[in-house]
Amino acid sequence: MKILLGILLSITAAFSLIQIDLSSELKSDGFVLKEYEHKTSHGSGEKITVTTSYSWLSENDDDYMYIIDEPETREERYVVDSPKKEYKSHYETIHHNETGHYEQINTPITVYDVSYMMSGETYTETFGTYEEALEFMGSHDGLGIEERTEYQISQQYVVDHQAYDETVEVVDQYAADEVGHYEMIIIPEVGHLELKEGIIEGKGSGTYTAVINRETE
Repeated sequence: MKILLGILLSITAAFSLIQIDLSSELKSDGFVLKEYEHKTSHGSGEKITVTTSYSWLSENDDDYMYIIDEPETREERYVVDSPKKEYKSHYETIHHNETGHYEQINTPITVYDVSYMMSGETYTETFGTYEEALEFMGSHDGLGIEERTEYQISQQYVVDHQAYDETVEVVDQYAADEVGHYEMIIIPEVGHLELKEGIIEGKGSGTYTAVINRETE
């Protein structure tokens, strides 16, 4: 079956307007190739190539068969969940202050008690030295001097650890092996439809389609 297809393209070029007539005899699922050449008003020319491709599209699905170009494939792939980590660290200097505590100190000292009478009552005075006690007793008609020991209580700071500087390693990242798992990847098949053998193009319900490509050199 022959069909006459007329297509009129208008192409605008510098300083000129031309028309290209693509009228040609239709061929089933074939190609019609025409080359045209025109010149601008400046004398320079360009070459235009127009390619038209025709194909028959049947509206009956039973006219087609499915052709597998690439079958479905299954591939096991390793997926990294956590990458391998290297051990990383740095050094820092840390200052430690002095530490200590306070202790109670009981210091023994010798004192002297002088007893004397006044207004019919007995009193006692305490002195830190024997000479002071003896002088007081003489001036107050003392009854006697008694020596004894007392304990003087005080607080004393005891250093437990002296202040010092220490260089220590600080870990930024611990080493770890790579962690991952395997997944099954399914790549679907790829195919296309082709008319079955014995199906005559242009017969039955369907349409012709045309694709026109234009290239300029």
